[in-house]
Amino acid sequence: MNMLLDIAPNGGQMDAAYGEDFEIDKSHKFFLISIIIKEKFLIKKYDYQLISTEILKRNGIFISPDECQKLIKEYKFILCRPNIFSVNLTAMTALLLLYVSGYNFINLVLMFSFLPSIFNFYNNFLIILKLFSFSPGSLIPPIINNEKNFGAVTIIIASRNEPFSVAKMTFDSAMGLHYPANKKQIIVVDNSDAQFEDLTKWRSYVTSCQNNAIDVKFIHRQGTEGYKPRNLDIALQYVSGDHILYMDVDSTLTQDTLLRIMPLFRYDEKLAFIQLQAAPTNAKGQSPLAIAQGIQNYFLRMETILLSHSSHCLFFGHNAIWKTEAIREMGDCLEYHNNEVIVTEDLSMSLRTLFNGYYGCGAWIQSGEWVPESMRETESMWLRWTVGTYQVFAKHTKDIFKLACYKPRDFSGWLQHVISLTNNALTPLYVFSGIILDSTLLMFMAFLSLLPDFTQFIYGSTKFSLDKRPILQKLLISYKGTFILGSYLNWIKFVGFLRFITKQKQGWKPTGKAPEGMITTRQVINKHFPYLLFGIFSFIYSMHNLIFAHANILNSALLLCCGIYGLHCILSVYLFGKARMMEPTEQAIKEGHIDNYSGFYN
Repeated sequence: MNMLLDIAPNGGQMDAAYGEDFEIDKSHKFFLISIIIKEKFLIKKYDYQLISTEILKRNGIFISPDECQKLIKEYKFILCRPNIFSVNLTAMTALLLLYVSGYNFINLVLMFSFLPSIFNFYNNFLIILKLFSFSPGSLIPPIINNEKNFGAVTIIIASRNEPFSVAKMTFDSAMGLHYPANKKQIIVVDNSDAQFEDLTKWRSYVTSCQNNAIDVKFIHRQGTEGYKPRNLDIALQYVSGDHILYMDVDSTLTQDTLLRIMPLFRYDEKLAFIQLQAAPTNAKGQSPLAIAQGIQNYFLRMETILLSHSSHCLFFGHNAIWKTEAIREMGDCLEYHNNEVIVTEDLSMSLRTLFNGYYGCGAWIQSGEWVPESMRETESMWLRWTVGTYQVFAKHTKDIFKLACYKPRDFSGWLQHVISLTNNALTPLYVFSGIILDSTLLMFMAFLSLLPDFTQFIYGSTKFSLDKRPILQKLLISYKGTFILGSYLNWIKFVGFLRFITKQKQGWKPTGKAPEGMITTRQVINKHFPYLLFGIFSFIYSMHNLIFAHANILNSALLLCCGIYGLHCILSVYLFGKARMMEPTEQAIKEGHIDNYSGFYN
């Protein structure tokens, strides 16, 4: 048995991080190995003796070179960077496409502009393929009941006009975390409107818990200046803990989360934050959009945690634990770009902490989050994410490219995130321009952008449990969650891209958790008219050219792909246009906790 306090090769004992013996399992060993690899190895040629020596020197833990090799081999799909292989495939594809379309100036310019999208296709495709052979449960950190050596934790919950029942669910989850009461602090910073009917209940409930051993604070501020980042900065003034756990209203955690996560901070003083794996926990709701969103967001979060082991780790804005010192060194969460609040403070925080020498990583511990249940709320969330990503990139462009010199892995991860978003945003443009101009190259770019969705669809159909539903139901749900909802998300990203380059004000609207009223057919059509028009045109024009234009086999296949994409746009409005959040009953709140989703996705 390998112990944290182990016997060194020379027969002596090594210092234990916690001052006593306890078993160090596979997840801790892999975590230590990944830290060394991320820092010292840019290419896949590992020196196992060096890794073992570095871990012993830094942490006083002996993991033999043979065991290092064994763990790296077992989880090489996490540690290896698919982008190195993708660069080679991108170059080969570009040369092939130029050969087919002809070596002229216009095609050369087009191909150069398409290189990021081709790279993104290969990279995403390889990442999804890796997920088929991976079970996150094998790397869940164990519970370590040694709280006396852990630092104090402050839990921050930012809220605005939230339904009391949902806010209470999150607050109760924070209160119920297993941790010494004298080392746990909860701060709620709320900027609800004074006339909001649930504000009084929310404040009263939080303050009623102030008699407990846990230090609880409720802070209310007027107005929306600075949005959520301003709430976080206000909370930081009252933080007494060594670490900060950020939660959104709708976040839920398993009770043992802190006992699994806190030991990891003892291994590296430059570890700024640990992002938990987030799973949508309102997918069982009455909205047909909720379960489709669950499929999309689960993949999004899973891929992010997967990539955090080999490149840059993104902070989701919630369900993550930060080192307070790193937050204070980074500065205010509230940032401005072109006199407008940056609306993705989470993305900026995970990036800016790199500039101070810190880094983040992901952990395979599931936590709960809610996803939008209507198209209106979906649009609001993704517009904020899209515009905010470009805001951060534009503001920190100079510093981002400095990372290429001294932190190439983090630079490649950040660049990959922006390229992926841009590629998805340009997919509707590829489809529209391709069929209008009868361009094989443009239609092929649309096909490449959509092909990873097929792998995601296969994965969801075969790997997800979805409460042990029959295979045909899983096929249908996965199809809706990947192809049909995906077409709508690409459209929103395209709109967000246009909003940013035309310098339109974005603003901030929290994703709603309150019940929505009935949505009429007229409202659906009026709201989504440009999107519907795009879908109808793409479908009809593609089918017309497919039938009457006498295209070759390749163009016929690509026209069919573009036509199906247009059909998916129409279907997304038909299937999800009237979807909305219903009144959250007690049962819905209970089911919206992560404890009820342990076997839903895997």
